[in-house]
Parts: sequence; C-alpha cells; structure tokens
Amino acid sequence: MAQHDSDEDDQPRMILDRRGDFTIINSEPQTRFKIGELAALGAQMAGGVLAVRPIPNPQSVAHAKDAMGNGEAGVWTGTAFNAPATLSPQSIFASRRINTLNDHINPERFMIRRRYSPGLAGLKTMAVFTDGACASNGLATPKGGFAFSASDATDGLHAQRLEDTGPTDTAHTATNNRAELRAVIGFLECRSWWGEGWTRIVVMTDSEYVAKGATVWIRKWASNDWKTAAGKPVANRDL
Repeated sequence: MAQHDSDEDDQPRMILDRRGDFTIINSEPQTRFKIGELAALGAQMAGGVLAVRPIPNPQSVAHAKDAMGNGEAGVWTGTAFNAPATLSPQSIFASRRINTLNDHINPERFMIRRRYSPGLAGLKTMAVFTDGACASNGLATPKGGFAFSASDATDGLHAQRLEDTGPTDTAHTATNNRAELRAVIGFLECRSWWGEGWTRIVVMTDSEYVAKGATVWIRKWASNDWKTAAGKPVANRDL
C-alpha cells in the first residue's frame, strides 16, 4: 500500500506475500508451497499450528548476523532501535488488525506505521511493551511479577507471577531485573512470531538492564568468561 495511506486505517493488511515460495523447516523431503496453497495443505493436517517462515534473502541474513555480533563468544545480541527523539513509541507503532490464514481470527498487533516504514524499518516490524517488578526487591520474601502487551486488544495483555525457578530448574531469588528479563522472554516464546510474517520485533522497556544487557553488555560478559568488570559472576545468566 502507498506510504501516505491513512494511519487511522485499521483494516487488516497483508503480512506475507502470497506469490512467494515458502518452505516448511525440518521437513523430509523439504516441503515448498505458496501461501495461496495453504488451504489445501491445511485440510490434510490433523490439528496443531502451522507457522510459515519466508526463505530469507542471503544478503539480509548476512547483515543481520553482523549486526548481532556473528555469535562471537557464543552469544547473539539484539540491536538498538533508533527512532527520532521527538516521537513517542505510540506515534510510531499503532495497534492494528492483521491478516491471518483463518478468516475468523483477526488479531491485533502494535505494528510500525506506514509513514515510518521506509525511513526507520524496511523490515516487517512489530512492537511489544514489557515490564517487570518485584516487591521487597533485595529484601526478605520478595515477590515478583511481569507482563507484556502486544496490542490494545483485550487479549493483547498477559501478566503473571515471577517463577521461583529459572529455565534450568534452579531456584532464584526474585528481583526487579529478573522480572524485567522474564517479561521479554515470555513474550518472545508465547508464539512463533515469524509465522505471522514478522521479521523484526522492537521491545519497549524502561529497564536499562534489559536494553543494554541484550545489546551491549552481554558481549563483554561472554568474552570475560561470564564475569562482570568487578570479577563477579554475571547475575541472571540463566535468563
């Protein structure tokens, strides 16, 4: 659609190019198809979720890998989303309905407005707002919780208590930083976002620990054998 289309237009928009060739990953033999053929493919499925991922352009993959540190020291990092300081997140990302392969389901997502798409992001970009907090942080019997929001819709918000154990089943004391991290992880893992056609997700967080940790600090920690500049073990490494 044209860049000057109304930003108030809430009609669903095409996320995936139905003319393109797609493949089902880890399939033997490799299954290739066009989006327009999914109806016939879906008729053969006995339930479950089918998520499709466009075959990426090799140059785009190389650029993304370079931006994420090429796996140096065994870690991949995020990158900072640079937007004009005069613009608010709400002005750049609007809550809009998106197209799906199910005509009865039209979810909403915070997605980049068309007027900013070429200037800020040629990628198909969505946004999420995350937050975490911990009562009695650093004191006895702390209690943490986290939440994330992918749209203004009633089902766009998810919130829950911070678990006592991490992904390695090791017990961890609840802290603000763990709650902030858990919010981002919870969102990223709640759906196969690339199956909706997104090629980039912008995380809106008020936590410098999360933002700089995921884009800058983690490289230094990994290169220093997961020690801080003071020589102490990096906290929350499991997350």
